[in-house]
Amino acid sequence: QVGFEAFFQGVDESGHVVSSADIFASLTNPDDALQMDRMRLILHVKNFVSSQMDDRWLFINIQPKAMVGRKEPDTAFFHDVLKKNGLPTSQVVVMIREHPGENEEIFRTQVKEIRDLGCLVLFDDFKGASANLDRLWQYNPDIVKLQRSAIENAVKSKKAKRMLNKLVSLIHASGALVLMEKIESEDEAFLARRVEADFCQGQYWGDHVARPVRWVSGDTPGSFQALVDRAEKRYYQDLKNNTMEMATFSGEFQECAWSVADGGPLETAAQPLLGLERIK
Repeated sequence: QVGFEAFFQGVDESGHVVSSADIFASLTNPDDALQMDRMRLILHVKNFVSSQMDDRWLFINIQPKAMVGRKEPDTAFFHDVLKKNGLPTSQVVVMIREHPGENEEIFRTQVKEIRDLGCLVLFDDFKGASANLDRLWQYNPDIVKLQRSAIENAVKSKKAKRMLNKLVSLIHASGALVLMEKIESEDEAFLARRVEADFCQGQYWGDHVARPVRWVSGDTPGSFQALVDRAEKRYYQDLKNNTMEMATFSGEFQECAWSVADGGPLETAAQPLLGLERIK
């Protein structure tokens, strides 16, 4: 466990949970939104400091209205909160939701200001489109959090799985670490590990509201060690299956090549090879 993501929500008069997005959407006055964001920030930092975990990161976001809406991004208040509560900036990961089309100069200044404070920079909700990939080289984030859809699609499609593997490799090549969010099943957890994601989070290990994360030892369902053990067994079983499959494939390919070398027509020689499921 490397850290905690600051999660903000409310409760209405009926006792129903209100999401952070809905809370801020209801604040039409920019000053009210800024005030709410500052109170949220103070609350998160105080809660984290009171936990006395000096070997973990605090993952926290800053509302765009608080910074990007200004002519010049301002991290002064953010810095003051960290300093007054005694939280080293090296323990803070600032999550920035980046999308092409924003004011590039403001975004560039925002990243620089956060990095100058000594905090790590995380690109949130990363889509992997070409415009987003360009920003990896331009701004060099420390961590990239992929959209939930990336792992969700990869579990269902071999093509999407290959694309996810390439995307993780590209992000690593840029010098950033990869975080996969909202892992909800064992298959998703296996796949995140298989493509070598650096960090994972999600309800598979524990709901962020209802119960603590289950980092227990032993073969307990949902435990991290049990996941690693089962992942190793699945990996070697997949490797064994692939080896057997490739042996069949190689044999049929070799037979096809020999038939052609002996002067037979390619159409006839290739029929056994084309009949394999892997070729279709």
